[in-house]
Amino acid sequence: MVLSDGDAQSLLTSPKNLTQKAEALRWQDRVRFHGLTVRDKSASAYWPTFRRWVHGLLAAEDKRDAFENAFTFPVVTNKVMAKVHDGWMKVFDSVNPQLEITGPDGVEDKLLEHLKEVNEPKFWQDEAVAALYESHNDLLLIDIQTGENGRPKPYLSRLPLDSVISIELLPDGTAEHVAYLAEGDTKVVVDAASYRVFNKDNVPQATYYHNLNRCPARLLWDERVPNHPVASASPIDEVLTHLDWYAFWYVAYDLAKLIGAFPYTWSQDMISDLMEQFTSPPLNSDGTVDAGYTDACGPAKRKGSSTFAGPGDHFMLPINTQQVVAPIGIVEPSTASLQFREDDRQAQQDELVNYLTGAQGESALMDKAVNDKQVTGNFSSKENTLRYISSHLSAARQWVVQTFADLLFGTGRVQVKHSFGTEFYLQSEAELWDGLSKARLAGSPKTILFEKVQGIEAFRLRSGGNPTRSQLLLDLEPAPEATLTELVGLIGLGLYEPESVAVKAQFTDLIRKIERTFGADISQVGSGLAYPLRIERLTQFLYDNVRYTKPEPVAEPGQPTAA
Repeated sequence: MVLSDGDAQSLLTSPKNLTQKAEALRWQDRVRFHGLTVRDKSASAYWPTFRRWVHGLLAAEDKRDAFENAFTFPVVTNKVMAKVHDGWMKVFDSVNPQLEITGPDGVEDKLLEHLKEVNEPKFWQDEAVAALYESHNDLLLIDIQTGENGRPKPYLSRLPLDSVISIELLPDGTAEHVAYLAEGDTKVVVDAASYRVFNKDNVPQATYYHNLNRCPARLLWDERVPNHPVASASPIDEVLTHLDWYAFWYVAYDLAKLIGAFPYTWSQDMISDLMEQFTSPPLNSDGTVDAGYTDACGPAKRKGSSTFAGPGDHFMLPINTQQVVAPIGIVEPSTASLQFREDDRQAQQDELVNYLTGAQGESALMDKAVNDKQVTGNFSSKENTLRYISSHLSAARQWVVQTFADLLFGTGRVQVKHSFGTEFYLQSEAELWDGLSKARLAGSPKTILFEKVQGIEAFRLRSGGNPTRSQLLLDLEPAPEATLTELVGLIGLGLYEPESVAVKAQFTDLIRKIERTFGADISQVGSGLAYPLRIERLTQFLYDNVRYTKPEPVAEPGQPTAA
């Protein structure tokens, strides 16, 4: 959409979708309550709503006050979302990322250099993932500034929805126009032809034209709320109610723990019942009520009286009853009840994290061994979650890089294809080694062991020729997926060389000998050589130094033996 000068100016006083923008921001406030770390209640727009919800659950005023005092900021669910963030960051640890730039000679290098210069690659890891639960309605804007050579220099800007004055979006999340409040009360209107700058009084100041024929703005997260012209659907929408309850129970359980530290106590009431003997108030000689009569001061207050029992409350037992009790006592809290609260709180946290990251399917509340089929399902669920995150962020980045290319080199001259990937490294190297060790002990099939070895070797390929100690040992050890017992059996069948079995049996001693000989850790020995040559030289050392006696050949029947 190309706006006329008058239409652009009128958007500042008669903005589009103003009510719908407010709706999107109210929902975002709820998402942000659990995702964005703030230091006090005044900085949280959703706190008053959450507070009213809690008041609907707690009727007693003193317990409402206790809850609010115990509910401190940052909100406890921020910690939950930090764990989710770690899981989502694996989207950048992909087996098959893709960035294809097709165009005239030299364009790819120039474009990549420009992206690096304006820190575009860092944006996705540093800001984009966190924005999904902190500010998911943000827009991506490719803005321009003047470069050193006087030519326009595009850069990526993240535009919060609350700074937007007017906006119209297409179904795919790209903008038809956006008007927003910039620094210093400056207002900017961006459309398919230009960037128009206005002062705080909406007076035009400057116009900067671009060659895109489309507005250089779009939603960061393009999963739309159905039939809504502005709002995006946050990736955590489905669990917002669970997060509210987790925040409530976390504090409620903390208050319950206080009863363990400050248990209920009781004693017999010491208030005199003398006044109960009077059928009428005592009078002075002039007929007035005696000034010392307690009714003049109101009823006596019992220590620790409360509308709802809480930590440290003291209860007074009435006197002159037939019940025989100790004069004082302590009500001990139930240890089982306190433990249940701790277990339930942890279970709620695990369920939230596992649901949002795909770990252990949709439920991880059962503490039990995980078999091979469950492991496969666990990884599949994690990958599905990461593919979901990747698909939306990949579309956003492809749009960003394509827009940079069109602004720098002209529309249609360069084509960009990008994906953060569809397959991901879901385990650390230590976890891979641990898995291989456990699989060996369990007697897993050779195909499973070989797959695990291949997974470890993938880390070597990713390390760019700078292998770790464990990766080197994996490449040097004969048949790392097999046990010695298995290889000895293969020797008898003539399927494996005895000398290689000897190297495997003495592998640890041989590695130590290399390190003693060269005075360095194995990861440093031969580091100046190309990796294939390095493995070849180290392997030769192993075979040259292994303690092994080659068996004498057995004479065939009818053949003369050596004298």
